Amino acid sequence: MGARGKLLVVVLGTLMTAQCAAVRTGAVQAAPPGWAAENGRAMLEAARKIPAGSRVSLALTDGRRFKAVLLAVEDRTLVVQQRTRLPEPPLRVDPGEIAYLELDAKHAGFGKMIAIGAAIGTGVTLAFLAVLAATLSD
Repeated sequence: MGARGKLLVVVLGTLMTAQCAAVRTGAVQAAPPGWAAENGRAMLEAARKIPAGSRVSLALTDGRRFKAVLLAVEDRTLVVQQRTRLPEPPLRVDPGEIAYLELDAKHAGFGKMIAIGAAIGTGVTLAFLAVLAATLSD
């Protein structure tokens, strides 16, 4: 690797490190008046579209994040059961306190993806060898 290549690696490494280590500065802006009520109505409407018993991801305005099972959507509260190792009582959450609500999608794990890729690769290789053997046997 020449001097230009080394310089390019150093510059790119520095830029990527600076991007990853960037620190956000600035004061936290206060929410406009009526934001909590408007946000609460929007979150309540979004929660009503999610079927009871579904797994959801929640982030509250106080910074807490957790995964839960949506038990019920009442007039002014959401009833969720946190997904923890130890059972906890259902939690009633005010929709105005919810910053983020999302239906939890089932994702395949990394190991499962590797196993599927290996199985596909093995199948393709064996099929290729079978075609090759059939071609050469004639």
